[in-house]
Amino acid sequence: MAETCSHLLADAARRGALSLTDEGRSRIAGFVLAQQHADGGFRGRSSASDRYYTFFAIRALKALDAPLPAAEIAAHLRGFRHDDGLDFVHLACLACASADVLPGERDEEVLARLETFRVADGGYAEKRGAAQSTAYGAFLAVQAYEAQAVPLPNRAALARSVESLAPNVTTVVAERAILLTSLGTTPPDSVGAALLDRAARRGGFRAAALAPIADLLSTATALCALRALGQPLDGVREPTLAFVHSLWHDRGGFRGHGVDLTPDCEYTYYALLSLGVLAPDDDGAEEPSAARHSLALHSRFREHSACMPGGRTCGEPGFSAQSDDRA
Repeated sequence: MAETCSHLLADAARRGALSLTDEGRSRIAGFVLAQQHADGGFRGRSSASDRYYTFFAIRALKALDAPLPAAEIAAHLRGFRHDDGLDFVHLACLACASADVLPGERDEEVLARLETFRVADGGYAEKRGAAQSTAYGAFLAVQAYEAQAVPLPNRAALARSVESLAPNVTTVVAERAILLTSLGTTPPDSVGAALLDRAARRGGFRAAALAPIADLLSTATALCALRALGQPLDGVREPTLAFVHSLWHDRGGFRGHGVDLTPDCEYTYYALLSLGVLAPDDDGAEEPSAARHSLALHSRFREHSACMPGGRTCGEPGFSAQSDDRA
């Protein structure tokens, strides 16, 4: 039986957390918990809580095996179950987050509202009435149904809609590959090579062929897709590990890319996904030298900080990312 999207992601995040030192896990968990708002939800890059970031905070804390303030989160989420103003993305995040803190309570109403975003081609889109479905829409909908333990309606039609997509952005290429694999359809053989071609020479994956720098969203989705495809990561493991670690912020969270100064729960979760895919397999078949680097690696960067402007480490604010010179 094909691995579900949710299991693939949860396993990668868990492996990422296990690859860290106790101190690293503690600091990351501390950062995530510090983003909790007084209303029980979690904030993103503003002072208000948001279901979107709450979803990522929950997933990160679960991967880290950190204490989850489930009662406070559940009270917060219950207030949005009947909110007709939620868009597709927030509905899907609400379905996933609710399942994490309210186990056994199926949210049929939220799933029914997700179905109003179904497209005639069998897929999902972020806007009602869209002419064509999107990989992102399908990716969120599938996770929502998996989280709620409810069979996905018209699964075959969704698979056909995803298969018909012709993506070119890295995240969409990756989401499509993960979806097809989880839906029991084999992606084209060229997908793995196409994703690896987006790897930046200095580490990480770029959003598009001409993107100047790598980013953590593209990196996490590409790596998860490559794992789903069984694609070897030789040649990208070491630089990508260094790239992910360079985005670790002294506050304990991760930033999205080299010129991003603000860590948040979303990118922190993407970091755990990336580290998990890059970690060695349990059977020890892969070379562990790089993959077993922990967030103590940050101290390795500190050792060289004397030669950096202002004494900053390459994982701290103030550094401008250099463009990758691969076109």
